Amino acid sequence: MQHLAAVRAYDAALAKGHAAPTALRLAKYAASFSGGMRKNLVGMLDHVGVAGAFGLESCHALFDPALQGYAHHTSALQNPVFVDGRNYNGNPDMIRTPVLRAMIETLLAAEARRLPAALWLPLGPKPVAALNHLATLGILDRAQILPALPHPSGANAERISYFLGRKARAALSSKTLPGPIDEARENLRARISAAAAWRA
Repeated sequence: MQHLAAVRAYDAALAKGHAAPTALRLAKYAASFSGGMRKNLVGMLDHVGVAGAFGLESCHALFDPALQGYAHHTSALQNPVFVDGRNYNGNPDMIRTPVLRAMIETLLAAEARRLPAALWLPLGPKPVAALNHLATLGILDRAQILPALPHPSGANAERISYFLGRKARAALSSKTLPGPIDEARENLRARISAAAAWRA
């Protein structure tokens, strides 16, 4: 789990003599989307051309602390959230729930203000809602919000497989709608290609 990976990386960094702020940064890079989620995320990012846009061999490099200027990993809800003793799964709606909305309007908004030129890549529909809320408040420009990738969780295996072209449309289950995935993939490719041209 990500929190265990973070604790282990933090302890290892301290053991090597790093100061606490450096240890925290190393822990974040080690833990963010660790395990199978990172493999899925990197695969999707490479598939739409992010690695090429940054001149990288693979988006695995975005989790290298030495390249910290390329990517900032965060969450719409930055504190642990439990509902009836279970991990939050998107219900109740974060924008309509005052305590969750406050987390977005304070913690996530503060990050957005510190990163005024960043492009934001949401993973799934819930982060899209959070970012759109910040755009409504004037904290983000909607042009900074990229089309959402399928969340890299193993629970989204079929959506990820289709996104990557590993599963045919005809083979999809009724739970997976190909249209939004196709639209997001092509929109992302276009936006990433435009960003790459701008950087050049």
